[in-house]
Amino acid sequence: MASGDDGNKKLKLYSYWTSSCSHRVRIGLNFKGLKYEYKEVNLVKGEQHTPEFKKLNPIGYVPVLVDGDVVLSDSFAILMYLEEKYAQHPLLPSDLKKKAINYQAANIVSSSIQPHQNLAELKYIEEKISADETLPWVEFHIGNGFAALEELLKDYAGKYATGDEVYLADLFLAPQIYRAIKSFNLDMSKYPLLLRLYDAYSELPAFQDAMPEKQPDAPSSNLTEIELLVSVRLALGQGPKGDRSGPSPRGAKNIYDLSLFPLAFVVIAVVFVFQKKEMGNFNSQQVRRSTTNSPPKSLGDDDSTTPLSTHNDSEDRRHDHDHQLLEYENLLSNYDPYADASGDYGNKKLQLYSYWRSSCSYRVRIGLNFKGLEYEYKAVNLVKGEQHTPGEFLFVIIVFTQMDMGLILFDVWVFFIFYLEFRKLNPIGYVPVLVDGDVVLSDSFAILMYLEEKYPQHPLLPSDFKKKAINYQAANIVSSSIQPHQNLAGLKYIEEKISADVKLSWVEFHIGNGFAALEELLKDYAGKYATGDEVYLADLFLAPQIYAAIKRFNLDMSKYPLLLRLHEAYCELPAFQNAMPEKQPDAPSS
Repeated sequence: MASGDDGNKKLKLYSYWTSSCSHRVRIGLNFKGLKYEYKEVNLVKGEQHTPEFKKLNPIGYVPVLVDGDVVLSDSFAILMYLEEKYAQHPLLPSDLKKKAINYQAANIVSSSIQPHQNLAELKYIEEKISADETLPWVEFHIGNGFAALEELLKDYAGKYATGDEVYLADLFLAPQIYRAIKSFNLDMSKYPLLLRLYDAYSELPAFQDAMPEKQPDAPSSNLTEIELLVSVRLALGQGPKGDRSGPSPRGAKNIYDLSLFPLAFVVIAVVFVFQKKEMGNFNSQQVRRSTTNSPPKSLGDDDSTTPLSTHNDSEDRRHDHDHQLLEYENLLSNYDPYADASGDYGNKKLQLYSYWRSSCSYRVRIGLNFKGLEYEYKAVNLVKGEQHTPGEFLFVIIVFTQMDMGLILFDVWVFFIFYLEFRKLNPIGYVPVLVDGDVVLSDSFAILMYLEEKYPQHPLLPSDFKKKAINYQAANIVSSSIQPHQNLAGLKYIEEKISADVKLSWVEFHIGNGFAALEELLKDYAGKYATGDEVYLADLFLAPQIYAAIKRFNLDMSKYPLLLRLHEAYCELPAFQNAMPEKQPDAPSS
């Protein structure tokens, strides 16, 4: 229902034809039967950086929706605004769990995939590293996200992502799948569920009319985006897909590729047979066996000051081996790797899988504290790689661990069970994850929206329509425009491909860009806190990001006086104080 004329349309959408973020909003407007005026913003020509457009959106992105005196940027904030103001054809189901899954799927797209395929980031990689790196970079991030989405949705999908009705997840999935196919020529055979959903979307008029090639600013020719965006040159000069020589991030290995499993199990089997033959029969009467449903402490966590591998006495070594192998045998027979997700948590209803320095986990800790909810803290060490898949980590342990073979065997299985558990909890391998009975949720935004609905005490969203939308917008500037560019994997990639010095400037650029936009966005709404004198959702996202900027990246905050003032206000609140990284159980003692 887009139009290029200047008739009396209530809604105006500032859009670009190939923008996947704009694509989502076009589907939402069409789905709700809302007419709007289409306002082109040519991203290739840089029209998003003009002073006129930056008055509408300080961060310089499309889409922007204008509805009377309400001006909103960020596709998620816009869709939430439309959902509340225009109730026809709801974008969210009434079922609490299914609603949370919609939030989770939408945020995998908006925070884990889309930020790594935008023009600015691809151009940066081309200029600083190589044009040959851009397409593998995109394929890596899309592949990770799509693998996680396949796993997340497999028990919920019907005709569409979470059943037989179109909901929010579908509005995010359709443009992302479209772009993966049309712009990046991704092989979708690995993602059969997403491909089936894409075929279903293509039959719906609301989705058909939102397609890029049907927009007023689409070229009349059949050129693909790759051909049009010469400045990025995603595919030019790289030859056929199989001939690309440019390596993808982390050695071109998708972290959800389980091809290492067979090799890992072969090595484990060989080691196990060798150990059994080497050690002979052992007397189970002489060794105490574990009877608990939790794995023994791994060797890397041993409190002893003397490593086990330094024992020289052969009998002591044999006893250690016997003990470790018996523990291993008992582990397989008695330990349920998914017990923690079953709802049997003793006196604590909620479990939070977290890492002390993770800003995404930090947000959720504040939310839980703010609502007065007790929870059990489950540490996931991101530096050690505990968030990754078992196949990748098993291989690393087997190949690189330098210690006795029997101890390797035991250590591998301890890690294996942990990773099986965590990957089931969150297919994309990120923290935080919240477990509430039979509900398992990853993604900080999805978790906080779930908590807001199920535990209404101390609301995280204001009742005012416009102020609520500003909270969504501020939260998503942090979660989609800043945080994805400061995560460990991305920074490691920049450091390895360019230099450590460039890594810091990369972070400062993205944080600075986001902070400048937040200063502009909040200047007319801020009181003691981001959107008034009460703590709301925006504050839960701002506090960890400002903390990271100051403590982790040593950013000069004098350029952002409003955010600095908010930071000082947050530091006075117990709910925020107790969520700080240094106060978490897994924080270093020094």
